[in-house]
Amino acid sequence: MNVIRKGRSLLFILLLIWAGSLLFIGFQIERTQTVLLFSLFGIGFLAYATLLKISGTSSFKTILAVAILVRLALLFAFPKLSDDIYRFIWDGQCWYYGIHAFSYTPAEVIKLYPQLSGFSPDLYKHLNSTGHYTIYPAVCQLIFYISVLICPDGIIGSTILIKLFLLIIDFVGVYYLIKLLDYHQWNRNRVFIYVLNPLVVIEIFGNVHFEGAMIAFFIIALYYLHTRSKQMSSAIYWSLGIASKMVTAIFLPIWLFREEDKKNRSLYLWIMLFNIPLWYFILLCPNIFDSIDLYFQNFEFNASVYYVVRWVGTAIKGYNPIHTVGPILGIITLILCLVIAYLKRKDKLPYLAMLLMFTSYLFLATTVHPWYVITLVLLSSFTGYLYPLVWSGLIILSYANYKVGAYHEELVLVGIEYSIVLFTMLYEIIKRPILSPTRLFQIRQ
Repeated sequence: MNVIRKGRSLLFILLLIWAGSLLFIGFQIERTQTVLLFSLFGIGFLAYATLLKISGTSSFKTILAVAILVRLALLFAFPKLSDDIYRFIWDGQCWYYGIHAFSYTPAEVIKLYPQLSGFSPDLYKHLNSTGHYTIYPAVCQLIFYISVLICPDGIIGSTILIKLFLLIIDFVGVYYLIKLLDYHQWNRNRVFIYVLNPLVVIEIFGNVHFEGAMIAFFIIALYYLHTRSKQMSSAIYWSLGIASKMVTAIFLPIWLFREEDKKNRSLYLWIMLFNIPLWYFILLCPNIFDSIDLYFQNFEFNASVYYVVRWVGTAIKGYNPIHTVGPILGIITLILCLVIAYLKRKDKLPYLAMLLMFTSYLFLATTVHPWYVITLVLLSSFTGYLYPLVWSGLIILSYANYKVGAYHEELVLVGIEYSIVLFTMLYEIIKRPILSPTRLFQIRQ
């Protein structure tokens, strides 16, 4: 009886520490407060790791309830670590006033439509890319518009509505994740790898990033594909995932070569058909391609392979070669994904191939924001690999780039981050997954 009480007390304390640290970050911490951010995130991450280790069947509902309550509380925390929310609302206001959000940059809108009072100077001054076209796809744009339609003059109100959408779709995604784990006869506690991860909670529900929607739609798509063999249902949700964040399209090559999944190849046709209406109004405006070009040829943040290539290229040519290196790395990523899909074609399940594909994408990308790693965290719950969780803990170091307000990349911290992640990854690939199958804490396969 004393052992049970001590176990419950420890669980309660850990949940309190986990929740308290994340809520404090969400409500109080600015991204310039580097030491406080790192300290609180580190405390929350240690609590997270310990919770995964001690969680049992009896504590499943308790832990899940606390995770939900923290998400609900963060609904009312205005994003402090990211300023993307201002662009979300700006795009929503463009649609509200009848302006195609992809037609003009914010600077052009201000110049062409000075009479529209809704585009307040306060909103405009917070935009981080006034000279760039938007890059957020259809599902995002719809939610932006609805949030402004309901709260046309309120940044706070629109933010809460966007968060509410992410909260609802996350609930649905977690529900289907549990059902998918049940289908594979894996311990339900694996869901906590994703649900409790501090990076997931902070970046989706604190900083309002649409990886949450993308992942939820993707989980539902996988559920219908694996458990029901319903290509049309799977394609609908996968298309919605692509229309939330285009990066989920990276997994499509997997079903090109899998012998047992030949019946699923009609998935490609259905996805193409469902994406036509989702992208129609965006593709009418060619500026979307300028946005994609900007991503590959201008943006650089927290990269790994690219920074090495950039250093070599700058030493040889005397200037930053991103305009050629970025697209080349993108092509290499596509080739690698096809190779991985072919080599892993005989695997019973596609999750390891997905993990390797997305890892390749991140290592070759010119830009790796913290929220990009969330997809790897999800895949860790299927594969048992530890390095995505290590990465989700270390990528918070990239916020040191804002410690003086103006952006300045700390390359030493980037080196530390990727050295540890690479070492952990190579160890697991050469040896075995550190957490899988029976070593996945107490989360048995």
